[in-house]
Amino acid sequence: MGIRSKAPFRIDFAGGGTDVAPYCDEFKGAVLNATINYYAYVTITEAKERGIHVNSLDYNEYQSFYTTEDLDNSGSLGLVKATLREIQTFTDIDIINGKSGINIFIHSDAPPGSGLGSSSTVCVTLLGALLAYYRIPLTSYEIGNLSFDIERVKLGIKGGSQDQFAATFGGFNFMEFFKGQTMVNPLRVSDDIINELQYNLMMVHVGKSRMSDGILDEQIKLYKAQREKMLPYYHEAAKLAADIKNALLREDMRDFADLLNKAYENKGHFCDKIISDRIAQVYKLARENGALGGRIMGAGGGGFMLFYVDHEKKRDLITKLKAIGCELLNFAFETRGMSTWRIHVKDN
Repeated sequence: MGIRSKAPFRIDFAGGGTDVAPYCDEFKGAVLNATINYYAYVTITEAKERGIHVNSLDYNEYQSFYTTEDLDNSGSLGLVKATLREIQTFTDIDIINGKSGINIFIHSDAPPGSGLGSSSTVCVTLLGALLAYYRIPLTSYEIGNLSFDIERVKLGIKGGSQDQFAATFGGFNFMEFFKGQTMVNPLRVSDDIINELQYNLMMVHVGKSRMSDGILDEQIKLYKAQREKMLPYYHEAAKLAADIKNALLREDMRDFADLLNKAYENKGHFCDKIISDRIAQVYKLARENGALGGRIMGAGGGGFMLFYVDHEKKRDLITKLKAIGCELLNFAFETRGMSTWRIHVKDN
């Protein structure tokens, strides 16, 4: 027997950055996001030899760990090792010195640095698989909080908590953040609006991935150094998340598109690295050729952008974006969060 798990990536419509300390330690942050049909996957099976054997397709890495000391924070598998170490600490199960070892296979539909919450989604998926394999029951909130603690506290990777909770809960969610607490408010978005979003939304890769750490470092540094100047932009970001949520619930798609533009412009004030020359070029081209609204995914600087497009102009816009090196990502919304299931494994 083995365990397989998957968790969805997310797109965020507004509010990203207000889930990052120190802002959300002082004020209530808010983010509106939705999960999509791109996933991180983890498979755990019993190994013939002792130890933990990890094969990560995303990083093209295969490593084996035989002692707790092997589970340090170094290298591209640092997040994986930290998650394994946390399971050892969190439970009384000695997973590394057991009579039999385990094989862990990890792969994702989106690469690290995509702006879709990929690293946090992998952490949630691995946690879910390990908890199921060792039959440890945790609630969705407990999984989200544990994943946040591993990634942000134990490893010190900069970022907020929307990614962990989006992957865990799934669906359309309005999330609120204050003093270390995350509240997930699932939205009852009508089928008509979900279909209309999928009909008109377009996600494109701008031609390069970005790792968010450097941008978030700069963003946090700027917030601390120029707090009074930056606060209005953060307050506006949280307000825009609520406004876009209300536009969706009112089924006012023109307001939704206009608010996406406001979120894009406001996000640029967080740090001058967020709207790169490349992002500005893609946004300008899209707006001039049928996009009614658009925004950056994730921390910015690169990765994916999302546009709400007049459908009659969608084909021409796709052609023009491809001509400057953008790649289209077709997607649909996913209503379910992280899930696990048992698999039967044949002996080789």
